[in-house]
Amino acid sequence: MTNPLKTLQEYGQSVWLDFLSRDLFRSGELKRLIAEDGLRGMTSNPSIFEKAIGHGEDYDAQIAELEAKGDLDPGALFERLAITDIQSAADALRPVEEAGLQHHIEHGVAGRDRHRIAAESRTMRAGHHADRGLLGRQAGADREPVAK
Repeated sequence: MTNPLKTLQEYGQSVWLDFLSRDLFRSGELKRLIAEDGLRGMTSNPSIFEKAIGHGEDYDAQIAELEAKGDLDPGALFERLAITDIQSAADALRPVEEAGLQHHIEHGVAGRDRHRIAAESRTMRAGHHADRGLLGRQAGADREPVAK
């Protein structure tokens, strides 16, 4: 039986997942979604990360490590957790990139941070922060767009 999600590719459509969590990486579910369902992209935003961080213990070790270093600023802590997950998503999508297929990871940010994030996004794409390929960030829909 043909997987209907993979069939979408025949019509020029890409399957994206609007969720990101460490459980997806740890369990192997993300690799399965990529291999079996043709997943080509992922989106995330502060609400998605809040849900992922707040459920379970997947983030506790990194939070404790950052706290031990004295990195207690909530915004910086959140961003470091998010970047770690985005890096993991980029690593999981590496075979898609190597096969020459279109793929992307998008990380939405709160509108109030859109100009700061625009500069950081350029840095991330250059490989400094996230040290991975094809990453983007999007500002809140209620705000003016940010050029990538």
